[in-house]
Amino acid sequence: MLNGIYAASSGMQNDLVRLEILSNNTANMDTPGFKKAIAVTKSFTNGQNQSIQNSPNQEKAGAYVNEIKTDFTDGAQVFTGSDLNMSINNDGFFTIQTPNGLAYTRNGSFSVNSEGYLVTQNGYYVMGENGAINVGTAEKLVVNEKGYVFGDGKQIDSLVVTDFPKPYQMTRAGASMFYPQDSNQAFQVSYPRVSQGYLESSNITHASVMVEMVNMINVQRSFEANQKVVTIVDQAMGKTVNEIAKV
Repeated sequence: MLNGIYAASSGMQNDLVRLEILSNNTANMDTPGFKKAIAVTKSFTNGQNQSIQNSPNQEKAGAYVNEIKTDFTDGAQVFTGSDLNMSINNDGFFTIQTPNGLAYTRNGSFSVNSEGYLVTQNGYYVMGENGAINVGTAEKLVVNEKGYVFGDGKQIDSLVVTDFPKPYQMTRAGASMFYPQDSNQAFQVSYPRVSQGYLESSNITHASVMVEMVNMINVQRSFEANQKVVTIVDQAMGKTVNEIAKV
């Protein structure tokens, strides 16, 4: 009976994590540069999970989310016409200065703050060869394929587009920003093929949203089924204890 409760409860925990991931994916369908998260589950039985290997109940069985991977497949290029929208038609990420160090994103939806700096939607600085890019009071901003930034016809700076060895070992921070696990592996992309006036859409498409919603329904059903198992076993154990108490 205990094994049944353990398997069902671990299944419920696994389902909750998967539901959170699926919900976040669908919620960010319209977030530029968003990359789909994928839950990698793993079953464990006797000896497969180090944390239970030496426990007295080694025959426990269940599943857990072993890893959350990111699908770095490119999203579609969407024309916006805004001079402050940019996309990368190559590998690599825009380099962003955050309070926690350099971060990286495919979300090129930028703006200019009150001090003339090019910033992300969160107000973080977009980095160039000379540091944080400051366009000042330039009325006309032009960014070419190489990432060179021009203000009113004069070159101001050039975007730093950074890439890493694949598969990417990066930690998600927010909807579309990432921190590398090893910043020493970073290298600059010499020809990033930047497109001004475009944004890279989320790689969650309308078709994949339907798949995600179906998956959410299936996971919800799995959670409810595991919940029923826990309830039934709990009731059975309670009945058994009461019967023993009468002896």
